[in-house]
Amino acid sequence: MDYTVKIHIKNGLEYKTVPEGQNLLKFLNDNSYILKTPCGGNGTCGKCRIKVSGLLDKPTEAEKKLLGVEQVEKGYRLACYCHINSNIEIYPEDKQEEAKIITYGRQRKVKLNPLVSKKFIPLKQPDISDQNADEDRITAALDGLYLDSNIRLLGKLTKTLKHDDYKVTLFCEGKKIIDVESGDTTGNLFGLAVDIGTTTVAAYLFDLVLGERTDVFSVLNPQRKYGADVISRIDYTMKSADSLSDMNKTIIDCINNVISVLSQRNNIKNTSIYEAAFAGNTTMLHFLMNLPAAGIAVSPFIPVTTGPHTFKAIDLSIDINPK
Repeated sequence: MDYTVKIHIKNGLEYKTVPEGQNLLKFLNDNSYILKTPCGGNGTCGKCRIKVSGLLDKPTEAEKKLLGVEQVEKGYRLACYCHINSNIEIYPEDKQEEAKIITYGRQRKVKLNPLVSKKFIPLKQPDISDQNADEDRITAALDGLYLDSNIRLLGKLTKTLKHDDYKVTLFCEGKKIIDVESGDTTGNLFGLAVDIGTTTVAAYLFDLVLGERTDVFSVLNPQRKYGADVISRIDYTMKSADSLSDMNKTIIDCINNVISVLSQRNNIKNTSIYEAAFAGNTTMLHFLMNLPAAGIAVSPFIPVTTGPHTFKAIDLSIDINPK
C-alpha cells in the first residue's frame, strides 16, 4: 500500500507517494531534504529533528530521551526512528546550513604540464597521387604520435577531417591521440581540480592553455546525510548491496552539479573540460571510485588502494569530456 506525504515548502506544497513502511529519514534523504545526521541514521545522535503530523507510530522512550519530551509535544520527531504507515505532513525548517569553506591559500608558480594537450595541424588533402589512409595522414604529420585504437574514433575520422578542409586539432594524452576535432580548438582546453573533503567539496576550474585559475566553486558534501564522519559512512555502505552505490552516486552527482555550475558561469561546455584531478582522504576516494571501504574501518585497517589512478571520465560517470 502507498501513502501520501504532504511537504510544506516555502512557496507552497509538494506531494509525494511513498510505499508503506518507508523510513522517514530515508524518504527525506532520497528527496533532497537533508537533515543533520552525524550518526548516519543509527538513532544515537538525536539530530535529525523534523516537525511532522499524522504518524501512527508513537515515539519510543529512546526517541523521547534524545529529542526531549517538550519537542515531542510540539510535534517534532527524530526522522530515523519513524516509518510512514499513514498519510502524513512534514514541515522542513527553511534554514540552509552554513559552512566556511576555504578555497584560497598560498600559491607558487609551477611548470605547466597537463596530462592532456592539443595540437593544431593543417593536413595535406588527399588526391589521386596521395592515397594514404586518414589515420596514416594524421600520424605522419607529427612524428612520434600514434592514434588510439578506438573504434568510435576511427569511425569519425573521415567526417572530421573533411569538415574543415583537413585542418584539425589533435587531442593527445602524451604521445597517444585520443580524439580529433575539426578546425583549431587549441584555445579551448580546461581542467578541473576537486578536493573531496568529508564535510565540503571544493572545485577549481583551470585554463590549461594559460595555466591560470579561472573560477572556484564549493559546496557541502552531500554524503553527510549518511553520517558526519568516515566511520559512520563506511557503516552505511555495509548495510545492503546497494548502499555503496548510493554513496558513490551521491558524490558523483555532487561533482557533476559543480561542473554544471562552473561551465555555465564561464560560458563553456562541460566537454571543454578535458582533465580532472581529485584529492581526498582514502575513504573519500574509495567512495569516488565505488570501491568497498569496509577494510579501512576495522583492524588491521586495509584499504583496496592508496595509489594514484587514471581513468577515462566516462568510466566514473564524471560529466566532462568523456575521453
